[in-house]
Amino acid sequence: MQEDQCTINPTLALLFYCIYMLVCVFIMLQLIVGVIVDNIEAAESQSQMAITQVWVRVCVCVCVCVCVCVCAYVCARVRVHHAPVDRGCACGQH
Repeated sequence: MQEDQCTINPTLALLFYCIYMLVCVFIMLQLIVGVIVDNIEAAESQSQMAITQVWVRVCVCVCVCVCVCVCAYVCARVRVHHAPVDRGCACGQH
């Protein structure tokens, strides 16, 4: 015969469940608040830097624009000096 494996007192089970849920919610709230506070502190430290995030973005944009312009110039110069060999067109019209 199988023995009854239920708790002796259902009130203790209810009390344990409530305490367990409160502890889990408390831990999750502490993690969320910790992440928010850490992000606020990081933003404050970035705003106090000599070079702000805005200047980093501007520098990256300028560098990308310069690289694109240099690549376009080099490609244009290569096409001018190295004309393609006339092999004809695959469609046969040229």
